[in-house]
Amino acid sequence: MEERIKGGNIKLRPDELRSGENIWLMDVLGPVEVQKEMISKLKEQVFKEKKVKSLQPAPDGKGMAVVEW
Repeated sequence: MEERIKGGNIKLRPDELRSGENIWLMDVLGPVEVQKEMISKLKEQVFKEKKVKSLQPAPDGKGMAVVEW
């Protein structure tokens, strides 16, 4: 499933939403400043001791990159 996500196929089946050990942040919606605050709180409070991955536009603008925090 992780390889599919890395490849850009982020549509998951219902049985995949809670499977596996990895945590992926799939979407953050809201004004940019609110998004930054939400992600900061997730890092500091909710997932403090865990690794979380997300897909973001690649720095070179070509495709997507996996970011882990």
